[in-house]
Amino acid sequence: MDPPSSTSSEQDSGAKKASPFDNLGRDDLVKKCRGLLGIAQKAKQAKDECQEENRKLKEQLALAETQKTADKECLRAMQEVVESLTQQKLQAAMKVDELEKSLSGLRRELDSAALLREQMEKISVENEAFKRQIDRLTEENEELLGAITGMEGKLKSSEQERESLAQSKITMEQELEKARSESNPSGKEEKLIRKLKLYKNKVQEISAKVLLLKSDRKILLKTVKEYSEQVPKWQKELVNASSVLFAKTRQFEKENNLLKERCAQYERDLEELRGGKSNEDESKNSLEALQVQFETLQLSQQSLSDELQQAVADKTRLQEELENSRTDSEVIDSQKAINESLQKRLTEFEDDLSKNLTELTESKKQLEELHKSNSKLEARAKDYEDKIQQNVLEKEKMEESFKTQNAKHSEQIDTINLKLQQETSAKENLQKQLAELQTKTQETLQNEAVQEN
Repeated sequence: MDPPSSTSSEQDSGAKKASPFDNLGRDDLVKKCRGLLGIAQKAKQAKDECQEENRKLKEQLALAETQKTADKECLRAMQEVVESLTQQKLQAAMKVDELEKSLSGLRRELDSAALLREQMEKISVENEAFKRQIDRLTEENEELLGAITGMEGKLKSSEQERESLAQSKITMEQELEKARSESNPSGKEEKLIRKLKLYKNKVQEISAKVLLLKSDRKILLKTVKEYSEQVPKWQKELVNASSVLFAKTRQFEKENNLLKERCAQYERDLEELRGGKSNEDESKNSLEALQVQFETLQLSQQSLSDELQQAVADKTRLQEELENSRTDSEVIDSQKAINESLQKRLTEFEDDLSKNLTELTESKKQLEELHKSNSKLEARAKDYEDKIQQNVLEKEKMEESFKTQNAKHSEQIDTINLKLQQETSAKENLQKQLAELQTKTQETLQNEAVQEN
């Protein structure tokens, strides 16, 4: 049966293409199959290794994807942190702007306080100047009062002299009447001549005193006029300086008006004295006429006239002492009243100065409080600026760290992508090799099956 089978197989093989395994023996085929099985096992092992490696690569890819998502989340969180930091920076900038505005307002308040302080200093200087001016005015008023009292004394002395002159005139007329009735007119005439000369000298002295009073009155009127011209200027300055000092200038104005009234009274008194002088001139003329008429009279009653003159002198001396005592008491009383009024004004002025000083101390305290609050605000602003700078530095550091981390993550992602590409290319190559091995193994198995058949 073998020959026909061999012939049939030969016919089949002849009909088919010749195989490379046909010329091999059984042992060679077994060896060949064993080699192919080993190759298949190796291919299967390589396939398993490739699958395992593929699984690991997939796991690494999944890990890379999760890392990528985590990195995205981290980047999102970082962006949120950056946004929050930018928001905080904007809020800090707004706070800094508000603080700068408040600082500018405080600086304006400090400038206004400095202006107030300068104004207070100017007012204090003006108060000192006005105080000196008031002192000078009080001294001048005292001098005027002294001059007025002197004029009053002079007027009283002139009135006394006028009265004594009138009295002596009456006595002279009486003596002349007596001399007419006497028998020896020669002695009386000489006595009358001496008395007339004496009265003439007294009249000249009185006229000189009246001229002196006129000159004193002119000086006093001039000074009062100057004061009346200067008082409105002082009033304007005092109104601009302080209302308190304005009240004092009004008081001085009232006093000046009183002085003017007293000067007017003295002028009226001087007019009356002038009228008395005209009467004295008339009496002088009449006495000269009497002298002409009684040149032939004798001075028979010289002793009596001497005694009469002594009595008149004693009387005038006593009257002068009485008037001097009265004037001294009046001057003392007026001086006391003036001193009391000046003391009162001085106390009022000191009270005003104390009020101004208290206001100045209060303004100084307010300035010190403003300086303290300004220093505190400047310290707080400096702290805020330091915090803002620290936040900016931290933000810059975080941004740099974010940039470095992003760069590292991007580099890692690039390396992972390269590795994945390399692994996919290697996987594709292995798959190609495996497919080729599978086709080869299938072909070998088919050939072996064909040969066994």
